[in-house]
Amino acid sequence: VSKLIKKAMSFQSHISIIYNGKKADAKSLINVLALKVPNGATITISASGNDETLAVDNLATLLSSLE
Repeated sequence: VSKLIKKAMSFQSHISIIYNGKKADAKSLINVLALKVPNGATITISASGNDETLAVDNLATLLSSLE
């Protein structure tokens, strides 16, 4: 989770993680942990801002590399 937060913070866009109908700010450790995403679960990453496409692509790549 800390790698995800660190990477998310490197972007200007607002980034969210959505799991099981709940949404969390990807730049907030407490919010992400509160989602209680089990290992191997499928999540949705959304972003809005100047670098939104780059942010989503980079975070997806990071998460794929952790599996």
